[in-house]
Amino acid sequence: MIGGLRFEAVPFTNVEADPWEMTKARELHELVLRAVDELSPRNRMATLLFYYDHLSVREVAAVLDISVTTAKGRLHRTRGQLRERLSPLMTGARTEALGEKAEKKMVSVTIADVIRREKKDEDTGRASGQHIVVLLDADRKRTLLVWIGQSEREALAIDLKTPRYRDP
Repeated sequence: MIGGLRFEAVPFTNVEADPWEMTKARELHELVLRAVDELSPRNRMATLLFYYDHLSVREVAAVLDISVTTAKGRLHRTRGQLRERLSPLMTGARTEALGEKAEKKMVSVTIADVIRREKKDEDTGRASGQHIVVLLDADRKRTLLVWIGQSEREALAIDLKTPRYRDP
């Protein structure tokens, strides 16, 4: 969803989206929307009009029937509140951008599935497959797709079908 509009079709059909980047962007978008939803109704409205509807401060003031100074004050307070709520997310990004080592938290995952996605080469017309491991976090809220080779896919598929035995 972009600016309140939902697009079902991908505009660049020849470009394959990076699943990792898509997942990160989706999670960040959801976190920002949650933070905006936690704002007071007056501040949330001013923020949405300014940032999502791209109205000027004067236009925001006119729509909300408030002074320009009040509109500026609401936007200023909102930026501070959002900075406070979202700063933990930015700390790791800033650290990585500066080349410093960020503290990384390991996330426990399980293999949910191993799949093969068929892809047809437009130039040769031959079909080839992409092999993907679908990982699922412990809370079953996030997924990660990992592209692997055919032999790795086959080994994982066999392993997933083999029952686990424990020593008595």
